[in-house]
Amino acid sequence: MVKKSKKHNKRNKTLKKDGNLCTNFCKNKYSPEIVKQFNKIAKKKNYPLLTTTKKDMSQRIAFCKQNFCNEGCKGYDFSKEEEAKFKKNINGNFTKSVKPKLIQKLKSVGAISYCDYNGYNPL
Repeated sequence: MVKKSKKHNKRNKTLKKDGNLCTNFCKNKYSPEIVKQFNKIAKKKNYPLLTTTKKDMSQRIAFCKQNFCNEGCKGYDFSKEEEAKFKKNINGNFTKSVKPKLIQKLKSVGAISYCDYNGYNPL
């Protein structure tokens, strides 16, 4: 039987805690903010409003977890060339184009990463 070191156990607890914080971020901050911002635009352009069904909510949370709770930004489906380009653009779980101020804000609310940055501030 292999003994786990105290350091290993402490790291696992931290990751679990951070994962829960990130899940809470997705449920309580990200998803409601997406609905709010989208509906604001939809009202101006006479588009139908974004729904808040359980299925829609779970899809938004899954997207959020892939983007903001993904240590190492793994699990994206790319060709080899696209994957190499994507990995070059990642620095410490965040794309290089994310400003340090936004990284600090995201970390303070529980996000672990921002893998697919497109100029959007989710806060």
